[in-house]
Amino acid sequence: MLSDFEDFVNKENSREIATKAPEDYHEKQLAEWKDYLDQLYQKVESFLSQYTNSKKINIEYGSKEIFEEKLGTYEVPTITIIIGGKKISFDPIGTYLIGARGRVDMIGPRGSVRIVLVDADSSGPQITVTISNGLDKRKSSDSMKPEKINWAWKFITPPPYIKYIDIEKEVFLDILMDIAND
Repeated sequence: MLSDFEDFVNKENSREIATKAPEDYHEKQLAEWKDYLDQLYQKVESFLSQYTNSKKINIEYGSKEIFEEKLGTYEVPTITIIIGGKKISFDPIGTYLIGARGRVDMIGPRGSVRIVLVDADSSGPQITVTISNGLDKRKSSDSMKPEKINWAWKFITPPPYIKYIDIEKEVFLDILMDIAND
């Protein structure tokens, strides 16, 4: 009985070690998340450069603390667009999310819009279901293996008919006006 329990404990400990992600994996995820945020902000800055150069629009830079279970507490950059007396802020939500690699909320006086980091080729959420009875020992097909994903920031429409919309200059400016106008 004692040896059975010892075998059980050893097996569970080896399983725990095998499933734990190395510390540097999470550090890499965090660094990538911050890089993607910078890419989003650079895109926004490029869309508004004509107006920021002429001082018609200001962009303020800040930071925010986020807590995520796998990463702990960390700091990320934020931006706020100021047009006259109106402020539109970009509020990063996190990187460990279901269905997206990251999310930022764009918040204005009249509402908010979600921006998600998803597969560049995707036009909406994809759900894949795998059913296993636990007895089937066949290996999954090569088509089931995940391939390298090209991540892109996209606007996401509200439920129930969720779609992703590419962030292009005209679309961005239209959305910016929508959430900024009183």
